[in-house]
Amino acid sequence: MFGELGKDDKGWGLTTLGECCELNPKRPRNINDELLVSFVPMPAVSEDGKIDCSDIKPYKEVRKGFTYFAENDVLFAKITPCMENGKGAVAKGLEGGIGSGSTEFHVLRPIPGKSNPYWLYILTMFESFRVGARKVMTGTGGQLRVPIGYLNDYPISLPPIDLQERFEEIVHQSDKSKFVRFKSQFIEMFGEDGEKGNCVTKTLQELIDMKWITYHLDGNHGGDYPRADEFVEAGIPYISANCIVGDRIDMKLAKYVTAERAKRFRKGIAENGDVLFAHNATVGPVAILETEEPTVILGTSLTSYRCNSNHILAEYLMAYMKNPLFVQQYERNMQQSTRKQVPITTQRKYSFIIPSMDEQKEFAHFVKQSDKSKLKEEDHKSGMHEL
Repeated sequence: MFGELGKDDKGWGLTTLGECCELNPKRPRNINDELLVSFVPMPAVSEDGKIDCSDIKPYKEVRKGFTYFAENDVLFAKITPCMENGKGAVAKGLEGGIGSGSTEFHVLRPIPGKSNPYWLYILTMFESFRVGARKVMTGTGGQLRVPIGYLNDYPISLPPIDLQERFEEIVHQSDKSKFVRFKSQFIEMFGEDGEKGNCVTKTLQELIDMKWITYHLDGNHGGDYPRADEFVEAGIPYISANCIVGDRIDMKLAKYVTAERAKRFRKGIAENGDVLFAHNATVGPVAILETEEPTVILGTSLTSYRCNSNHILAEYLMAYMKNPLFVQQYERNMQQSTRKQVPITTQRKYSFIIPSMDEQKEFAHFVKQSDKSKLKEEDHKSGMHEL
């Protein structure tokens, strides 16, 4: 649709990203201190473009020490590992039209009549854009950041604004169709409350032996959290929520500790076939662990479920947890202190509609095929197809 980044495949001419938007716009001086605005820390922005604007504060509480942005601005996480993981979003639904958030965001403000926020957001999500950003990061240790100059000087071919706006419509329709597909298919097969077929409704506590549910927060990990200098080149894999890519665990993103260090983890041990759920900070990503490693240690952001194949398939559990009906369930019950989280006491009470084994396989297959079709629909990420 837009051609390859950094090239003028469509004949629109090359310019720079800095010419297409306003970068890190200045904070206005005339904002009322009592105006209620959205506070958006880094955990409130996901790796798939979602933003939580529900934390409302008086402007006077967040005007200093945070990044200013406004409705329709694009947030780009500049610090590692958030940048590599794809954190970013279009700021929509801000209280008072204003947001104040993490200082680790770069802000891209569209220029009316020239650039569209969704076009800006998607180009920052291209793998080639982020790979290039990774190469120019500055800083030390875990505090590497993308300099604003990388965004300012990035070569880009600017599409006509009407094409950018048509692309925004595609994004909205794609999001709506995904929700409708999942919900309608589930209701068609099982009914909204599982009244169709041979379904039973059980809580997670009833469904899975609780010894196979592990839950971790700092200070309650069954072994202290490893320091950065304790990770080694090879050993026992240690994974976090950032390792969930799509519906799988990308073991290339794992870190490692020595076998001796791993002995200090009395909990948080996962095995091949476990379903892993991100319960902390970025809540919601879910995947099945597929690995030949005999032992994998979980970071504090993950809960693991080990399914009894006589009652529930791991593939169905993962598919069910991606269903918007289930997403609505945990979103209603999330707690937030310094970061979002779903406590184990809440997870135990989650309701699951459990059909027969054959029906579980059928629904899991539908979700898998739906995910594949979504990749085809997202031609806006590849830029390879025409409207």
